[in-house]
Amino acid sequence: MKNKENIIIFGCGGHAKSVANILFETKKYKIIAFVGKDIKTKKLLGIETLEEAKFFNKKLKYQNFVIGIGNITQREKCYKKIKKHFPKAIFPTINHPNTSISENVKIGIGTVIMSNVVVNISSEIGKFCILNTSSTIDHDCKLEDYVSIAPNVSIAGSCTIGRRSFIGVGSSIIHNIQIGKSVVVGAGSCVVKNLLIKNTYAGSPAKKINN
Repeated sequence: MKNKENIIIFGCGGHAKSVANILFETKKYKIIAFVGKDIKTKKLLGIETLEEAKFFNKKLKYQNFVIGIGNITQREKCYKKIKKHFPKAIFPTINHPNTSISENVKIGIGTVIMSNVVVNISSEIGKFCILNTSSTIDHDCKLEDYVSIAPNVSIAGSCTIGRRSFIGVGSSIIHNIQIGKSVVVGAGSCVVKNLLIKNTYAGSPAKKINN
């Protein structure tokens, strides 16, 4: 067996633990530490935790990072901060072994793909996206950078999800739909028409709920 590569997880919450579980399952990486703010415990899942401020003052020994932060805004800020301090940082795609990803699917750096996810042919997933447990992305879809897809979401073919948008748990999107940038779709919604303007939408069919 090849030696495992070292990796640092940024984040100490539930999503960070889910990311760690993928790394345990893949057996490709050795987690050196969880890095976060306001650390309340010295270890998480038996692995050392480090305060973010102290970590950035250290000389980098490891180049592989994964951002285990669910919040979209904080995830983007974290990436920029890491790259500023460590220009040679590497952000591998983290993919649970129990997924179905078509061979010609394009996936950007730093994206995390949970168990039982399906991504079908000719789809494109951007950088630092989250595809959560049992979500399905059908053929010819495009998810732009920093998109978060919650568990059990179903996206039909030829859909586009704009940068920094969030699709809530159990939602469904019919084919050939466009979702704009920074759009929030509430849990259990059914999207049957384009949602191009930044806002929060919910219901079946999904309708705007914020001004």
